[in-house]
Amino acid sequence: MSDYKPFPKRKRTRLQGYDYALPGMYSITICTWNRTEIFGSILNGKVTLSAAGLIARMCLQELPHHYPNLRLDEFVIMPDHVHMILILDSRGPVLDRPLPDDPAESPTPASVSEIVRAFKSFASRRMHEMNLLLDQPVWQRGMNDRIIRDQAELLAKRDYIRINPLRKADN
Repeated sequence: MSDYKPFPKRKRTRLQGYDYALPGMYSITICTWNRTEIFGSILNGKVTLSAAGLIARMCLQELPHHYPNLRLDEFVIMPDHVHMILILDSRGPVLDRPLPDDPAESPTPASVSEIVRAFKSFASRRMHEMNLLLDQPVWQRGMNDRIIRDQAELLAKRDYIRINPLRKADN
């Protein structure tokens, strides 16, 4: 008799059939491994970033240099997670390489998943190079994302991100 146990089914949170490389506004939350507070602390409703938090902020702010179709809107680095609003538009080629001669090899716009993967990779690599985390993982798997559908929702998400440190301080 086998001890095989199938992996539990993960709940799908992404909108099925939606192309996350399309121009649009996206609210993203990513958490640290086991919600460990490695990015800093909150005192009097203000986030004080640790060295790891400063690296996360720098890597996040560098993303539009790697993805010209990306605009970074509101964001906050919390002690154990990151909230951000990503705005994808249809400007120019999105990869830092010359356009190929064959149109079939043209670069495709970077998706939300690709951008978040790159951010996690850039940030964790720099943190480990500086020996900040002693070989522990930085990020939990995946992300929480939401397509922002209109201006009212965008304003609400921006407000949520801005007051998040105050909300955390009250707990």
